[in-house]
Amino acid sequence: YDKDLLDVMYLCLSNEVDVASCVSGACYSMEGIDYIPPAKDGVCLGEISSEDYVRFIRLLEKGSGYRMIMLDFGMMVPGFFQMLSMCSKAFIVSETGELVKAPLLQFRQMAGRQENVQLDDKLEYLSLPPVAAGACPGTGKMQQWLWGTMGDFSRRLSGVSRGTD
Repeated sequence: YDKDLLDVMYLCLSNEVDVASCVSGACYSMEGIDYIPPAKDGVCLGEISSEDYVRFIRLLEKGSGYRMIMLDFGMMVPGFFQMLSMCSKAFIVSETGELVKAPLLQFRQMAGRQENVQLDDKLEYLSLPPVAAGACPGTGKMQQWLWGTMGDFSRRLSGVSRGTD
């Protein structure tokens, strides 16, 4: 990929180009779903201010041209709970198994302690089926996401048919 999520965030927040152009310049499409590749440098995601994240979400909402936007940062970035409060619905996805029970319980407790943020009605918890390690190397991961449980769920949410539905 030439551009990723960090490039889109930088360009949108710098006001150098309009949001729709910025998004379309980094957008790829597969099976009816448009996506922006994840950030190559995940450390940078933790260094962006919560105000910039909130501003970025508002810019996407107003200027991207999409009626539904799904964001997957892969980690709790600054302003995470504030961003969740901006969503009409937030899906917390986890794998199944004993190793994820404790982190998921910790997340639920943190979400419950948030003040001035009404999350109870917005959060929906989803468990994905287990995937064998190394089963989807490289671009196969995108194919698995599209045709696996998460892809099916995302298509139902966005109204994109898979062709066989």
